[in-house]
Amino acid sequence: MESGIDIAYRLAEKTRVPGHVNRVIVLSDGDANVGATSHEAILKLIKSHRDAGITLSTVGFGSGNYKDTMMEQLADKGDGNYSYIDSESQARKVFSEQVSGLLLVVAKDVKIQVELNPDVVRSYRLLGYENRDIADKDFRNDKVDAGEVGSGHSVTAVYDVVLTATKGSPVTVRLRNKAAEGDTPAVETAFPMDVAAIAPTFEAAPQSLRLAAAIAEFGEVLRKSPHAASVHLEDVQRVAQGAATQRADQQELLDLIRRAGAITGGSSGGLAKTAK
Repeated sequence: MESGIDIAYRLAEKTRVPGHVNRVIVLSDGDANVGATSHEAILKLIKSHRDAGITLSTVGFGSGNYKDTMMEQLADKGDGNYSYIDSESQARKVFSEQVSGLLLVVAKDVKIQVELNPDVVRSYRLLGYENRDIADKDFRNDKVDAGEVGSGHSVTAVYDVVLTATKGSPVTVRLRNKAAEGDTPAVETAFPMDVAAIAPTFEAAPQSLRLAAAIAEFGEVLRKSPHAASVHLEDVQRVAQGAATQRADQQELLDLIRRAGAITGGSSGGLAKTAK
């Protein structure tokens, strides 16, 4: 991996044009077993070229010995983005339908801070993203590196929130980012949630939220989270079926849930029942 990345960077340096997209794309299983095999050595190489204006994105392939963490860290250090290919349809999606997101960064050092209102929120929990967390004090510290957003790129974070009242806005989301080009100061924008957006019941929530809840709960069950100890995959499938459309990726999700249920016997893993 190290020698391949080094060759790619040397080629990119020869053809680098200021103001243009200058990006290395690494396709790998993330298993660095020849050359500089440590994370630290490869990440240091990537950082030096990133500072010179050549960014890096990663596309993961393989299973079994696949190193997901390595591929994600490479893209993060290279100010790029990360995708995983597990089928021909996913390859078409990444390299054709969404290729602009792979190549073109529209905002850099993007940080998102979610502020919960203690007057109306009793408890909350973020599901996943543990390896993306930064200290609260670093949100406005622009020396702390953050993620990049590609053209057309979207990200979903799921919180399990218990409310004590619905008379006030429960959450304010703050977005802080720098422009894609140049070394301009970061800009911060706040987005308070409208109280009217709180659904009276889970069934009345938007389709996108119910589907995201099903996906998050599916992950909780698979990783045997104690928060999903009383939930069965049949519960997850019920919520997912009620929210899924005929889109191929959503139908693939339903198939994965069915297959997981067949393998585990519908084992327990409770977000669909407790999501607020």
